[in-house]
Parts: sequence; C-alpha cells; structure tokens
Amino acid sequence: MLSNEAIKQYISDPEINQKDKILLCLAIDVSEPKPVKNITQIGVQAGYPAIKKLNISSILSRQKGLVIRSPNGWELTEKGKQHIKK
Repeated sequence: MLSNEAIKQYISDPEINQKDKILLCLAIDVSEPKPVKNITQIGVQAGYPAIKKLNISSILSRQKGLVIRSPNGWELTEKGKQHIKK
C-alpha cells in the first residue's frame, strides 16, 4: 500500500500522532499480517526509534475497526486502509 520512502516521510511529520505512526508501519505490504516484532522493525527502519518503547499491542487493540489481530499478527482493515490514505 505504501512504500518505505513514503512511510519515512509521514513518520518524520511531527503532526502525525503515535497511533497513526504505528498504523503507517502496518501499511507496508498489507497482504501479510505483521507480528509486533516486525512492526517495531519497520518503525525503526523508517526513522521512528521511539517505537521500541511503546506497547504496540495495547495501542493497536484500542483502534477499534482500524485493525484486527489474526493468529499471525496485526492487519489493517479496509477502514484502517482508508484512514491511512487520509
């Protein structure tokens, strides 16, 4: 859905909040669920090292309708994909 370069640009924007930065990490290769470890790795590679200190599962579990937790990890829903496009 989004490229690594696009993620870096969005994550560097100080107006993007913590929740949306995590959702952006899920927007890379939306065809596969991502475990927390992979989400953290994507965030760090995109220039968001503070993601290592966050409780990603807790933050994502509060995003009702935007994400789902499957057995293989976290995934964006269609509503979540639309939220990212905004």
